[in-house]
Amino acid sequence: MSLFTSCYIVILFFVSVAVAVADEVSVPRTIISCPKWLQPVCTSSCVIKHCLPPLYACMKDTVCRSNLEKMGPCMASLKPTDPRYPYACMVPDNKLRNNFLHCVIQEYKCAPIHPGPEYPVCRMSGVLPGGDIHGDTNFSIADMNGIWYKVRAWKLGEPFECLGCQRAEFFKTSTGVNFQSNWTENDINNVPTRMSVMSHMELRSTGGAGALENHGSMFGLNYREPYLVVKDASREEEPYLFFYVCGRTMQGNYTTAFVLARKPTLSSSVENEIANVASSIGMNWRDFCTNNNTCFSR
Repeated sequence: MSLFTSCYIVILFFVSVAVAVADEVSVPRTIISCPKWLQPVCTSSCVIKHCLPPLYACMKDTVCRSNLEKMGPCMASLKPTDPRYPYACMVPDNKLRNNFLHCVIQEYKCAPIHPGPEYPVCRMSGVLPGGDIHGDTNFSIADMNGIWYKVRAWKLGEPFECLGCQRAEFFKTSTGVNFQSNWTENDINNVPTRMSVMSHMELRSTGGAGALENHGSMFGLNYREPYLVVKDASREEEPYLFFYVCGRTMQGNYTTAFVLARKPTLSSSVENEIANVASSIGMNWRDFCTNNNTCFSR
């Protein structure tokens, strides 16, 4: 998964909100103790009409409730320009919280979503007219099965890709592969925490060789990502896959590129080979970060 910048800004939300329930009912009757700066959200007729059930489910769960309550102060303590924003406030991950956010943001659009940052224009063949980046004619989706480690990522794309300790696992399905992505994210106190998301990837009918489509949901936002396998070296002595990705969420479009390998590190000879692959599609190897995978050697 290429996961994406999620500037939730004023959506976050019913953080520090207390839910009062008079009896054993399916949804909360009243929302109280809403901070003044969250009043427009707390009194939203859209949220009250559509999203009280997932909010109540979160509030009944002590872990989710604590997670949601801490999110507001966390968001207020960071500026949108902070590289940790808003990711640090979404750690640790929580399914019940994400269900509520998905209801508010994606399903019913109860809260405004600000445009994300601008990324380099997508150059993928078959996605935009004039796209000049093509896939590897030797690619087979069966080559992806199993465990991989993210070892290099394009710094001009999503900052998320450069996080350390990222492991990907692909599981064959009847329609493609399920994509389990794991990574380490620091919370607001800089405590490393393991995170995980599952998406589904399948062959894309447009785009030619190496063209894939990945889709899923993370932190309440759906994403759809055309993937392109620029280089499939999965059958080489030191296997790797070079991906170029263009994606979209409600915040807008983004691009990224990264390399997966069967081991957490690269030899110098293979790194030089991958640098040449990057150069062949107009990317400068100096614009790639090295993922810190020392956690896998502990």
